[in-house]
Amino acid sequence: MELLMREVSATRLRRREMVMVLGAALVQSSTGFAQVTDRIPRVGLLFGLPEGDPDGQARLATFHQRLHQLGWTEGRNIHVEVGWGGGEAGRIRALAKEIVERQPDIVIGHATVAVEAFLQLTQTIPIIFVAVSDPVGSRFIPNERDPGVNITGVKSFDENLGRKWLEALKEIAPATKRVGCLFNPDTTSPDGVFMRAVEAAARSFAVEIVAAPARSINEIKTALATLGRGPNGLVVIPEPFTATNRDLIIASAAASRVPAVYPNRFFAKRGGLISYGIDQADLLRAAAEYADRILRGAGPNQLAIQGPTKFELAINLATAKTLGLTIPSSLQARADEVIE
Repeated sequence: MELLMREVSATRLRRREMVMVLGAALVQSSTGFAQVTDRIPRVGLLFGLPEGDPDGQARLATFHQRLHQLGWTEGRNIHVEVGWGGGEAGRIRALAKEIVERQPDIVIGHATVAVEAFLQLTQTIPIIFVAVSDPVGSRFIPNERDPGVNITGVKSFDENLGRKWLEALKEIAPATKRVGCLFNPDTTSPDGVFMRAVEAAARSFAVEIVAAPARSINEIKTALATLGRGPNGLVVIPEPFTATNRDLIIASAAASRVPAVYPNRFFAKRGGLISYGIDQADLLRAAAEYADRILRGAGPNQLAIQGPTKFELAINLATAKTLGLTIPSSLQARADEVIE
């Protein structure tokens, strides 16, 4: 009887050893983060916007929706930790550090300053960038065909944006001779691709481009009051600070009676005169697709940099009326949304 029990125990031990060896082999055979373990994959997603921002929440919902369509359900087989930077560069960098310290399987930066922080903190965790205008100029990647070891993503710049902004502004306010470009130099470069795109198009529309840097509420008000002293217009550069302070910018432009072109539809929906820009929800869908591919084994360097493919034009007729401007019917016909 004792001999039989020893044989049974030895058999069970061999079975346990075989299971452990098989499990280890399965983990080692994995080429990415979809390993055979009982740990739920974790994704760190850092927005430059405030947490209460309705557009930011809509983008997050789009990201989760696309993940779900691809087979990932929050709390069941994936966990997405979200940070909200509130348009403040210092807070964005601090949140990036907190996220990286938790060692997620992927980090996603929604803004140039967020991606910059991630790259300074890790060379091993895969990074996906979203809403980054110039990944090469920002030195995130060597070139768009060879993204690098641990980073890839979806850029938010198209070379025609500058021309489109000035074209819309001149159609609405033909007398415009001087155009200010509003941005925060702490969160975007004064000589970045958006400024260069506007400056390159300026001669075709016979306008002078002036930088209008602003780091605070008072500087926004001062910049808009200055532009209100002549036949001037405004182009708002897309970045976390201007998005976070959109209501103040819209109100200041109205108070100074400055016709303004904005980079995202949510500006026009909040009372901005006109907006033309990239469909931000589409960028988040693409980011979810890249996260899915990395979690299933692809390396970031196998995923080419994508550019924007969908653009939106929105016009606020009520704001135009308040400013005494007439929107040409031809421009209205091209709009994706006309707000009465």
